[in-house]
Amino acid sequence: MHTLWLATIIDGAATEPCDHAVAVDGGAFRPASTATPVPAEFQVDDGTSFLDIRATPHAPALWPVQGQFTFPGSPDLVSIDAPDSFGPPRSSGSPGAFLIVVDSYLSRLRDASAACLASLAASSPPSSTTP
Repeated sequence: MHTLWLATIIDGAATEPCDHAVAVDGGAFRPASTATPVPAEFQVDDGTSFLDIRATPHAPALWPVQGQFTFPGSPDLVSIDAPDSFGPPRSSGSPGAFLIVVDSYLSRLRDASAACLASLAASSPPSSTTP
């Protein structure tokens, strides 16, 4: 079993007003423990293949983030589909007892490029009339 620490960074400082949840191998999201103030903690079994990690801030002005990470084995956790809002996972420890830290960076801004492009692609082109 390994310990996953989920830290949240807002405006360059670690903070705690955020809910973290983790889905293991495509299962349902389960909340990370907040028994300690910062960071949130989640226990990962040895046989885990991948994790979905979600950070939902309490402040409505901040956007939630979600990413998927593969767990190829101790102590590695590798991003496979995670936005830049997640820092690279860091790990340390000894066989059978690794600590893995994942930072999520929350923002007041959100990249809406994909939604804008999809909206533009769905609209009809302007009709051209020549006199």
